[in-house]
Amino acid sequence: MKKNKLLSLIFLCPAIFVPNTFAKETVKNNLITIETFNNIYPDEWAYKVLRKSIINRGCNTQLPKRQVEINNFSNIVSECLSKIDNKNNSEKLLFKAFDNGKTFKEKNLNTYKEFEAGSFSKTTLVDFEVNFVLGSNKYSGKTNSSSSNQTHPDYLNSNHGKTTFHYESTVDLTTFFSDQDFLRSSFKTSNLSSSSPFKNNVESMQSYAMDNNALAYGFSPSTSDSLQLNNLYFSKSFGSSNKRNILIGPKIAQDDSFGFYPSAYPQKTVLDFFGFSGSPMTYGVLKGSGAAYKYQNDLFNFSAGYVSYNNQIATDESEDVYTFQTGLVGEKFGLAIAYTYNKGQTNKSRIPTATDELSDWSGGISSGNSNRVNYSLSAYWEPESTDKVFPSSLSAGIGWSDIYHQGNYDPSLAISWSIGATWDNLLNKENKAGIAIGQSPHFVRNTTSNEITAGANDDLFLSEAWYEYAINDNISITPGVFYIHDLYGSENASAANPDNVINNFGLVLNTSFKF
Repeated sequence: MKKNKLLSLIFLCPAIFVPNTFAKETVKNNLITIETFNNIYPDEWAYKVLRKSIINRGCNTQLPKRQVEINNFSNIVSECLSKIDNKNNSEKLLFKAFDNGKTFKEKNLNTYKEFEAGSFSKTTLVDFEVNFVLGSNKYSGKTNSSSSNQTHPDYLNSNHGKTTFHYESTVDLTTFFSDQDFLRSSFKTSNLSSSSPFKNNVESMQSYAMDNNALAYGFSPSTSDSLQLNNLYFSKSFGSSNKRNILIGPKIAQDDSFGFYPSAYPQKTVLDFFGFSGSPMTYGVLKGSGAAYKYQNDLFNFSAGYVSYNNQIATDESEDVYTFQTGLVGEKFGLAIAYTYNKGQTNKSRIPTATDELSDWSGGISSGNSNRVNYSLSAYWEPESTDKVFPSSLSAGIGWSDIYHQGNYDPSLAISWSIGATWDNLLNKENKAGIAIGQSPHFVRNTTSNEITAGANDDLFLSEAWYEYAINDNISITPGVFYIHDLYGSENASAANPDNVINNFGLVLNTSFKF
Protein backbone atom coordinates (compact mmCIF):
# COMPACT_ATOMS: atom_id res chain seq x y z
CA MET A 1 0.00 0.00 0.00
CA LYS A 2 2.69 2.43 1.04
CA LYS A 3 5.66 0.26 0.14
CA ASN A 4 7.11 2.62 -2.42
CA LYS A 5 7.11 5.82 -0.45
CA LEU A 6 10.46 5.10 1.19
CA LEU A 7 12.02 4.91 -2.26
CA SER A 8 11.59 8.66 -2.63
CA LEU A 9 14.78 9.14 -0.66
CA ILE A 10 16.80 7.21 -3.24
CA PHE A 11 16.56 10.07 -5.71
CA LEU A 12 18.60 12.23 -3.36
CA CYS A 13 21.39 9.68 -2.99
CA PRO A 14 23.55 11.37 -5.66
CA ALA A 15 23.94 14.28 -3.24
CA ILE A 16 26.16 12.05 -1.14
CA PHE A 17 28.71 11.99 -3.95
CA VAL A 18 29.06 15.77 -4.19
CA PRO A 19 32.79 16.58 -4.01
CA ASN A 20 34.03 17.48 -0.54
CA THR A 21 35.41 21.02 -0.59
CA PHE A 22 35.66 21.44 3.17
CA ALA A 23 37.66 24.45 4.27
CA LYS A 24 38.18 25.66 0.71
CA GLU A 25 35.30 28.09 0.86
CA THR A 26 34.56 30.02 4.02
CA VAL A 27 32.30 32.78 5.22
CA LYS A 28 33.94 35.52 7.24
CA ASN A 29 30.92 37.62 8.14
CA ASN A 30 29.88 35.71 11.24
CA LEU A 31 31.80 38.20 13.39
CA ILE A 32 30.35 41.68 12.88
CA THR A 33 30.02 45.04 14.58
CA ILE A 34 27.68 47.95 14.08
CA GLU A 35 30.22 49.81 11.90
CA THR A 36 31.68 47.05 9.73
CA PHE A 37 30.90 43.81 8.02
CA ASN A 38 34.12 42.83 6.27
CA ASN A 39 36.77 44.89 8.06
CA ILE A 40 38.54 44.80 11.42
CA TYR A 41 39.08 48.24 12.99
CA PRO A 42 41.82 49.39 15.44
CA ASP A 43 39.33 49.89 18.28
CA GLU A 44 38.08 46.30 18.15
CA TRP A 45 39.31 43.57 20.50
CA ALA A 46 40.71 41.38 17.69
CA TYR A 47 42.92 44.16 16.34
CA LYS A 48 44.22 45.03 19.83
CA VAL A 49 45.02 41.42 20.70
CA LEU A 50 46.84 40.81 17.41
CA ARG A 51 48.83 44.06 17.68
CA LYS A 52 49.94 43.13 21.20
CA SER A 53 50.91 39.63 20.06
CA ILE A 54 52.98 40.96 17.13
CA ILE A 55 54.97 43.13 19.54
CA ASN A 56 55.37 40.57 22.35
CA ARG A 57 56.00 37.57 20.10
CA GLY A 58 58.31 39.36 17.68
CA CYS A 59 56.24 38.36 14.67
CA ASN A 60 57.82 39.27 11.34
CA THR A 61 54.70 40.92 9.95
CA GLN A 62 53.08 44.33 9.75
CA LEU A 63 49.57 45.29 10.90
CA PRO A 64 48.10 48.31 9.07
CA LYS A 65 47.25 51.25 11.32
CA ARG A 66 43.84 51.66 9.72
CA GLN A 67 41.09 49.10 9.16
CA VAL A 68 42.16 45.70 7.87
CA GLU A 69 40.19 43.66 5.35
CA ILE A 70 39.14 40.45 7.07
CA ASN A 71 40.95 38.12 4.62
CA ASN A 72 44.22 39.96 5.19
CA PHE A 73 43.60 39.98 8.91
CA SER A 74 43.15 36.20 8.89
CA ASN A 75 46.43 35.76 7.03
CA ILE A 76 48.28 37.88 9.58
CA VAL A 77 46.77 35.90 12.47
CA SER A 78 47.85 32.63 10.90
CA GLU A 79 51.34 33.90 10.10
CA CYS A 80 51.92 35.23 13.63
CA LEU A 81 50.25 32.63 15.86
CA SER A 82 50.23 29.30 14.00
CA LYS A 83 53.61 28.16 15.36
CA ILE A 84 53.18 29.44 18.93
CA ASP A 85 52.36 26.68 21.40
CA ASN A 86 51.93 28.66 24.63
CA LYS A 87 49.17 30.98 23.48
CA ASN A 88 47.37 33.00 26.14
CA ASN A 89 43.57 32.92 26.37
CA SER A 90 43.06 35.93 24.10
CA GLU A 91 45.39 34.50 21.47
CA LYS A 92 43.66 31.12 21.61
CA LEU A 93 40.28 32.70 20.91
CA LEU A 94 41.72 34.93 18.18
CA PHE A 95 43.32 31.91 16.53
CA LYS A 96 40.07 29.93 16.66
CA ALA A 97 38.19 32.84 15.11
CA PHE A 98 40.46 33.81 12.26
CA ASP A 99 43.16 31.22 11.55
CA ASN A 100 43.02 30.20 7.87
CA GLY A 101 39.72 32.00 7.50
CA LYS A 102 37.85 29.85 10.03
CA THR A 103 34.52 31.44 10.87
CA PHE A 104 34.02 32.47 14.47
CA LYS A 105 31.15 30.11 15.35
CA GLU A 106 32.04 28.87 18.84
CA LYS A 107 28.80 28.27 20.74
CA ASN A 108 30.36 27.13 23.99
CA LEU A 109 29.87 29.75 26.66
CA ASN A 110 33.13 28.74 28.30
CA THR A 111 34.99 29.68 25.12
CA TYR A 112 33.33 33.07 24.98
CA LYS A 113 34.66 33.76 28.45
CA GLU A 114 38.26 33.46 27.30
CA PHE A 115 38.29 37.09 26.15
CA GLU A 116 40.86 39.17 28.01
CA ALA A 117 39.12 41.77 30.20
CA GLY A 118 38.64 45.11 28.47
CA SER A 119 40.26 43.92 25.24
CA PHE A 120 37.39 44.50 22.87
CA SER A 121 34.54 46.85 22.08
CA LYS A 122 30.87 45.94 21.66
CA THR A 123 30.64 42.95 19.32
CA THR A 124 27.65 41.08 17.94
CA LEU A 125 27.82 37.50 16.76
CA VAL A 126 25.15 36.29 14.37
CA ASP A 127 24.70 32.56 13.69
CA PHE A 128 22.34 31.30 11.03
CA GLU A 129 21.26 27.69 10.68
CA VAL A 130 18.85 26.38 8.04
CA ASN A 131 17.91 22.71 7.71
CA PHE A 132 16.05 21.02 4.87
CA VAL A 133 14.57 17.78 6.22
CA LEU A 134 13.16 14.94 4.09
CA GLY A 135 11.65 12.15 6.17
CA SER A 136 9.72 8.97 5.47
CA ASN A 137 8.48 6.20 7.77
CA LYS A 138 6.49 2.96 7.85
CA TYR A 139 4.67 1.10 10.63
CA SER A 140 4.46 -2.66 11.11
CA GLY A 141 3.57 -5.14 13.83
CA LYS A 142 0.71 -6.99 15.46
CA THR A 143 -2.42 -5.90 17.27
CA ASN A 144 -5.83 -7.32 18.07
CA SER A 145 -7.57 -4.05 17.33
CA SER A 146 -9.50 -3.38 14.11
CA SER A 147 -7.85 -1.72 11.11
CA SER A 148 -9.67 1.52 11.93
CA ASN A 149 -8.18 1.66 15.43
CA GLN A 150 -5.45 4.21 16.07
CA THR A 151 -3.03 1.50 17.19
CA HIS A 152 -3.40 -0.65 14.06
CA PRO A 153 -0.54 -0.62 11.48
CA ASP A 154 -2.97 -0.02 8.59
CA TYR A 155 -4.43 3.03 10.30
CA LEU A 156 -0.97 4.33 11.20
CA ASN A 157 0.41 3.90 7.69
CA SER A 158 -2.63 5.59 6.22
CA ASN A 159 -2.51 8.59 8.56
CA HIS A 160 1.09 8.88 9.77
CA GLY A 161 3.22 6.72 7.45
CA LYS A 162 4.16 9.68 5.29
CA THR A 163 7.00 11.19 3.34
CA THR A 164 7.41 14.84 4.29
CA PHE A 165 9.76 17.65 3.31
CA HIS A 166 10.11 20.69 5.57
CA TYR A 167 12.60 23.30 6.70
CA GLU A 168 13.68 24.61 10.08
CA SER A 169 15.53 27.93 10.38
CA THR A 170 17.22 29.48 13.44
CA VAL A 171 18.92 32.85 13.95
CA ASP A 172 21.02 33.38 17.10
CA LEU A 173 22.25 36.86 18.05
CA THR A 174 24.76 37.39 20.86
CA THR A 175 25.90 40.92 21.74
CA PHE A 176 28.96 41.25 23.99
CA PHE A 177 29.18 44.47 26.00
CA SER A 178 32.45 43.39 27.61
CA ASP A 179 34.33 40.15 28.20
CA GLN A 180 31.98 39.41 31.12
CA ASP A 181 28.44 40.12 29.91
CA PHE A 182 26.32 39.52 26.86
CA LEU A 183 22.70 39.57 25.67
CA ARG A 184 21.43 36.62 23.67
CA SER A 185 18.28 36.27 21.59
CA SER A 186 17.23 33.47 19.28
CA PHE A 187 14.49 33.22 16.67
CA LYS A 188 13.12 30.10 15.00
CA THR A 189 10.65 29.22 12.26
CA SER A 190 9.52 26.16 10.31
CA ASN A 191 6.80 24.93 7.97
CA LEU A 192 6.48 21.47 9.57
CA SER A 193 2.80 20.56 9.61
CA SER A 194 1.04 20.25 12.95
CA SER A 195 -0.21 16.83 11.81
CA SER A 196 3.25 15.50 10.90
CA PRO A 197 4.37 12.36 12.74
CA PHE A 198 7.84 13.92 13.02
CA LYS A 199 6.74 16.96 15.02
CA ASN A 200 8.03 17.64 18.53
CA ASN A 201 4.66 17.34 20.23
CA VAL A 202 5.51 18.74 23.64
CA GLU A 203 4.70 22.14 22.17
CA SER A 204 1.38 20.89 20.77
CA MET A 205 -0.59 17.86 21.88
CA GLN A 206 -1.01 14.86 19.59
CA SER A 207 -2.31 11.52 20.80
CA TYR A 208 -0.97 7.99 20.59
CA ALA A 209 2.77 8.12 21.20
CA MET A 210 3.79 10.37 18.35
CA ASP A 211 6.38 11.94 20.68
CA ASN A 212 8.71 9.01 20.12
CA ASN A 213 9.40 9.47 16.42
CA ALA A 214 9.73 13.25 16.74
CA LEU A 215 12.78 14.34 14.77
CA ALA A 216 15.67 16.37 16.14
CA TYR A 217 14.66 19.10 13.71
CA GLY A 218 10.96 18.75 14.48
CA PHE A 219 9.98 22.27 15.53
CA SER A 220 6.44 23.17 14.48
CA PRO A 221 5.29 26.77 15.12
CA SER A 222 1.71 27.59 16.02
CA THR A 223 1.32 29.05 12.52
CA SER A 224 3.33 27.66 9.63
CA ASP A 225 6.29 29.88 8.61
CA SER A 226 5.75 32.25 11.53
CA LEU A 227 8.87 33.57 13.28
CA GLN A 228 8.92 32.88 17.01
CA LEU A 229 11.19 34.08 19.80
CA ASN A 230 13.07 31.04 21.04
CA ASN A 231 15.35 32.52 23.73
CA LEU A 232 16.03 35.89 25.33
CA TYR A 233 18.35 36.33 28.31
CA PHE A 234 21.29 38.28 29.75
CA SER A 235 24.45 36.64 31.08
CA LYS A 236 26.97 38.19 33.48
CA SER A 237 30.26 36.62 34.62
CA PHE A 238 32.28 37.58 37.68
CA GLY A 239 35.91 37.46 38.72
CA SER A 240 39.15 37.78 36.77
CA SER A 241 38.83 34.24 35.44
CA ASN A 242 35.06 34.39 34.89
CA LYS A 243 34.43 31.31 37.01
CA ARG A 244 31.03 32.50 38.22
CA ASN A 245 28.10 33.34 36.02
CA ILE A 246 24.52 34.54 36.47
CA LEU A 247 21.94 34.16 33.71
CA ILE A 248 18.52 35.85 33.81
CA GLY A 249 15.83 36.47 31.25
CA PRO A 250 12.14 36.46 30.30
CA LYS A 251 12.61 33.41 28.07
CA ILE A 252 15.27 30.83 28.84
CA ALA A 253 15.24 27.13 28.09
CA GLN A 254 15.59 24.49 30.76
CA ASP A 255 18.91 23.33 29.31
CA ASP A 256 20.25 26.92 29.45
CA SER A 257 20.20 26.62 33.23
CA PHE A 258 22.77 23.79 33.30
CA GLY A 259 26.51 24.36 33.51
CA PHE A 260 27.29 21.98 30.64
CA TYR A 261 25.76 19.29 28.48
CA PRO A 262 27.19 15.94 29.69
CA SER A 263 27.47 14.14 26.37
CA ALA A 264 29.78 14.10 23.36
CA TYR A 265 26.96 12.70 21.21
CA PRO A 266 25.44 15.58 19.19
CA GLN A 267 22.18 16.99 20.53
CA LYS A 268 20.65 17.15 17.05
CA THR A 269 21.04 14.07 14.90
CA VAL A 270 18.00 12.04 13.75
CA LEU A 271 15.54 11.42 16.60
CA ASP A 272 14.75 14.04 19.23
CA PHE A 273 15.14 11.48 22.04
CA PHE A 274 18.91 11.17 21.61
CA GLY A 275 19.42 14.88 22.40
CA PHE A 276 18.74 14.52 26.15
CA SER A 277 21.86 12.66 27.35
CA GLY A 278 19.72 9.66 28.26
CA SER A 279 17.29 11.57 30.49
CA PRO A 280 14.48 13.65 28.93
CA MET A 281 13.01 13.77 32.45
CA THR A 282 15.97 15.84 33.70
CA TYR A 283 17.21 17.67 30.60
CA GLY A 284 13.72 18.70 29.51
CA VAL A 285 12.37 21.37 27.20
CA LEU A 286 10.41 23.74 29.46
CA LYS A 287 10.87 27.42 28.51
CA GLY A 288 9.88 30.64 30.24
CA SER A 289 11.14 33.34 32.56
CA GLY A 290 13.91 32.30 34.89
CA ALA A 291 17.46 32.56 36.14
CA ALA A 292 20.51 30.39 36.78
CA TYR A 293 23.78 30.48 38.68
CA LYS A 294 26.83 28.63 37.35
CA TYR A 295 30.30 27.98 38.72
CA GLN A 296 33.24 26.30 37.04
CA ASN A 297 36.97 25.85 37.46
CA ASP A 298 39.47 23.69 35.62
CA LEU A 299 37.63 20.51 36.63
CA PHE A 300 34.57 21.10 38.82
CA ASN A 301 31.24 22.43 37.55
CA PHE A 302 28.07 23.36 39.44
CA SER A 303 24.81 25.04 38.42
CA ALA A 304 21.38 25.81 39.87
CA GLY A 305 18.45 27.28 37.96
CA TYR A 306 14.75 28.04 37.83
CA VAL A 307 12.36 28.28 34.86
CA SER A 308 8.65 29.18 34.94
CA TYR A 309 6.64 28.23 31.87
CA ASN A 310 3.66 30.48 32.68
CA ASN A 311 5.90 33.31 33.99
CA GLN A 312 4.39 33.15 37.47
CA ILE A 313 7.33 32.97 39.82
CA ALA A 314 7.16 30.39 42.63
CA THR A 315 3.41 30.64 43.28
CA ASP A 316 0.77 27.95 43.76
CA GLU A 317 -0.31 28.54 40.15
CA SER A 318 3.17 28.54 38.62
CA GLU A 319 4.21 25.78 36.26
CA ASP A 320 7.93 25.56 36.81
CA VAL A 321 11.09 23.50 37.18
CA TYR A 322 14.04 23.77 39.59
CA THR A 323 17.36 22.47 38.23
CA PHE A 324 20.63 21.43 39.87
CA GLN A 325 23.71 19.91 38.28
CA THR A 326 27.20 19.09 39.49
CA GLY A 327 29.99 17.34 37.67
CA LEU A 328 33.53 17.07 36.42
CA VAL A 329 34.65 18.37 33.02
CA GLY A 330 38.06 17.62 31.50
CA GLU A 331 39.46 18.07 28.02
CA LYS A 332 38.42 14.56 26.98
CA PHE A 333 35.75 13.52 29.48
CA GLY A 334 32.73 14.68 31.42
CA LEU A 335 30.59 13.35 34.26
CA ALA A 336 27.41 14.90 35.64
CA ILE A 337 24.75 14.23 38.24
CA ALA A 338 21.57 16.26 37.78
CA TYR A 339 18.41 16.81 39.81
CA THR A 340 15.25 18.62 38.77
CA TYR A 341 11.85 19.18 40.35
CA ASN A 342 8.85 19.79 38.08
CA LYS A 343 5.62 21.27 39.36
CA GLY A 344 3.13 20.38 36.65
CA GLN A 345 -0.06 22.26 35.87
CA THR A 346 -0.65 21.37 32.20
CA ASN A 347 0.60 18.98 29.52
CA LYS A 348 3.53 21.36 28.88
CA SER A 349 5.28 19.77 31.87
CA ARG A 350 4.90 16.23 30.63
CA ILE A 351 8.02 14.18 29.99
CA PRO A 352 9.17 14.61 26.37
CA THR A 353 9.66 11.61 24.04
CA ALA A 354 7.96 9.35 26.62
CA THR A 355 5.72 6.35 25.97
CA ASP A 356 2.06 7.12 25.41
CA GLU A 357 1.10 5.87 28.88
CA LEU A 358 3.81 7.84 30.70
CA SER A 359 3.17 10.96 28.63
CA ASP A 360 -0.49 10.94 29.66
CA TRP A 361 0.22 10.50 33.35
CA SER A 362 3.20 12.85 33.65
CA GLY A 363 1.30 15.58 31.80
CA GLY A 364 -1.78 15.42 33.99
CA ILE A 365 -4.03 14.09 31.22
CA SER A 366 -4.98 10.97 33.17
CA SER A 367 -4.07 11.95 36.71
CA GLY A 368 -4.65 15.66 37.20
CA ASN A 369 -1.66 17.77 38.20
CA SER A 370 1.49 15.66 38.55
CA ASN A 371 4.65 16.81 40.27
CA ARG A 372 7.83 14.85 39.73
CA VAL A 373 11.36 14.55 41.07
CA ASN A 374 13.95 13.65 38.43
CA TYR A 375 17.52 12.37 38.64
CA SER A 376 20.17 11.52 36.06
CA LEU A 377 23.72 10.27 35.73
CA SER A 378 25.54 10.98 32.46
CA ALA A 379 29.12 10.65 31.24
CA TYR A 380 31.19 10.83 28.08
CA TRP A 381 34.74 10.01 26.99
CA GLU A 382 36.74 11.07 23.94
CA PRO A 383 39.70 8.68 23.73
CA GLU A 384 42.95 9.76 22.12
CA SER A 385 43.14 7.07 19.49
CA THR A 386 44.13 7.07 15.82
CA ASP A 387 42.30 3.81 15.24
CA LYS A 388 39.56 4.49 12.68
CA VAL A 389 37.46 1.59 13.98
CA PHE A 390 37.36 2.66 17.62
CA PRO A 391 34.84 5.49 18.25
CA SER A 392 36.01 9.08 18.63
CA SER A 393 33.56 9.48 21.50
CA LEU A 394 31.43 7.32 23.78
CA SER A 395 28.47 8.74 25.71
CA ALA A 396 25.94 7.19 28.08
CA GLY A 397 23.23 8.43 30.37
CA ILE A 398 20.40 7.17 32.54
CA GLY A 399 17.51 9.01 34.16
CA TRP A 400 14.67 8.16 36.49
CA SER A 401 11.67 10.05 37.78
CA ASP A 402 9.40 9.75 40.83
CA ILE A 403 5.97 10.97 39.77
CA TYR A 404 3.53 12.11 42.43
CA HIS A 405 0.00 11.99 41.08
CA GLN A 406 -2.55 14.38 42.53
CA GLY A 407 -3.76 13.10 45.89
CA ASN A 408 -1.39 10.12 45.86
CA TYR A 409 1.77 10.11 48.01
CA ASP A 410 3.05 6.76 46.73
CA PRO A 411 5.06 7.78 43.63
CA SER A 412 5.18 6.03 40.30
CA LEU A 413 8.60 5.35 38.78
CA ALA A 414 9.81 6.03 35.23
CA ILE A 415 13.22 5.26 33.71
CA SER A 416 15.10 6.02 30.49
CA TRP A 417 18.64 5.51 29.15
CA SER A 418 20.76 5.88 26.02
CA ILE A 419 24.22 5.00 24.70
CA GLY A 420 25.84 6.74 21.73
CA ALA A 421 29.12 6.58 19.79
CA THR A 422 30.58 8.85 17.11
CA TRP A 423 33.41 8.58 14.58
CA ASP A 424 35.22 11.74 13.38
CA ASN A 425 36.84 12.13 9.95
CA LEU A 426 35.29 8.89 8.78
CA LEU A 427 36.13 8.16 5.11
CA ASN A 428 36.97 11.82 4.55
CA LYS A 429 38.11 14.89 6.48
CA GLU A 430 35.39 16.45 8.65
CA ASN A 431 32.87 13.74 7.82
CA LYS A 432 31.26 12.18 10.87
CA ALA A 433 29.10 9.20 11.74
CA GLY A 434 27.16 8.09 14.78
CA ILE A 435 25.01 5.34 16.18
CA ALA A 436 22.84 5.29 19.30
CA ILE A 437 20.43 3.00 21.11
CA GLY A 438 18.21 3.63 24.09
CA GLN A 439 14.93 3.24 25.87
CA SER A 440 12.61 6.22 26.02
CA PRO A 441 11.03 7.29 29.34
CA HIS A 442 8.65 4.50 30.33
CA PHE A 443 6.80 3.27 33.40
CA VAL A 444 8.48 0.74 35.64
CA ARG A 445 5.84 1.20 38.32
CA ASN A 446 2.57 3.12 38.25
CA THR A 447 0.35 3.14 41.34
CA THR A 448 -2.72 4.42 39.50
CA SER A 449 -2.66 3.23 35.86
CA ASN A 450 -4.82 0.15 35.24
CA GLU A 451 -2.55 -0.89 32.35
CA ILE A 452 0.61 -0.96 34.46
CA THR A 453 -0.90 -2.38 37.62
CA ALA A 454 -2.35 -5.20 35.49
CA GLY A 455 1.17 -6.24 34.55
CA ALA A 456 1.62 -4.73 31.08
CA ASN A 457 5.14 -3.83 29.97
CA ASP A 458 5.65 -0.20 29.00
CA ASP A 459 8.99 -0.81 27.25
CA LEU A 460 9.91 1.13 24.14
CA PHE A 461 13.32 0.83 22.41
CA LEU A 462 14.84 3.28 19.93
CA SER A 463 17.89 3.18 17.68
CA GLU A 464 19.41 5.44 15.04
CA ALA A 465 22.44 5.69 12.75
CA TRP A 466 23.65 8.59 10.61
CA TYR A 467 26.53 9.80 8.45
CA GLU A 468 27.33 13.52 8.08
CA TYR A 469 28.98 14.43 4.79
CA ALA A 470 30.64 17.87 4.90
CA ILE A 471 30.41 19.60 1.52
CA ASN A 472 32.39 22.56 2.88
CA ASP A 473 32.63 24.67 6.02
CA ASN A 474 28.98 25.66 5.86
CA ILE A 475 27.02 22.88 4.14
CA SER A 476 26.55 19.27 5.15
CA ILE A 477 24.28 16.40 4.09
CA THR A 478 23.27 13.81 6.69
CA PRO A 479 21.37 10.67 5.73
CA GLY A 480 20.00 8.80 8.73
CA VAL A 481 17.87 5.84 9.69
CA PHE A 482 15.85 5.05 12.81
CA TYR A 483 13.95 2.07 14.18
CA ILE A 484 11.51 2.07 17.10
CA HIS A 485 10.43 -1.21 18.69
CA ASP A 486 7.14 -1.43 20.59
CA LEU A 487 6.07 2.11 19.78
CA TYR A 488 3.03 2.14 22.04
CA GLY A 489 4.41 0.29 25.04
CA SER A 490 1.57 -0.70 27.34
CA GLU A 491 -1.01 1.14 25.22
CA ASN A 492 -0.97 -1.75 22.73
CA ALA A 493 0.89 -4.60 24.43
CA SER A 494 -1.53 -5.03 27.30
CA ALA A 495 -1.19 -7.67 29.99
CA ALA A 496 -3.70 -9.86 28.16
CA ASN A 497 -1.84 -9.63 24.82
CA PRO A 498 1.90 -9.33 25.55
CA ASP A 499 2.84 -10.17 21.93
CA ASN A 500 1.11 -7.08 20.53
CA VAL A 501 3.96 -4.89 19.30
CA ILE A 502 3.97 -1.98 16.85
CA ASN A 503 7.29 -1.02 15.22
CA ASN A 504 8.30 2.08 13.28
CA PHE A 505 11.04 2.30 10.64
CA GLY A 506 12.13 5.59 9.09
CA LEU A 507 14.63 7.27 6.78
CA VAL A 508 15.71 10.89 7.11
CA LEU A 509 17.85 13.10 4.89
CA ASN A 510 18.93 16.40 6.41
CA THR A 511 20.75 19.15 4.51
CA SER A 512 22.21 21.73 6.85
CA PHE A 513 23.43 25.27 6.11
CA LYS A 514 25.36 27.00 8.91
CA PHE A 515 26.92 30.42 8.54
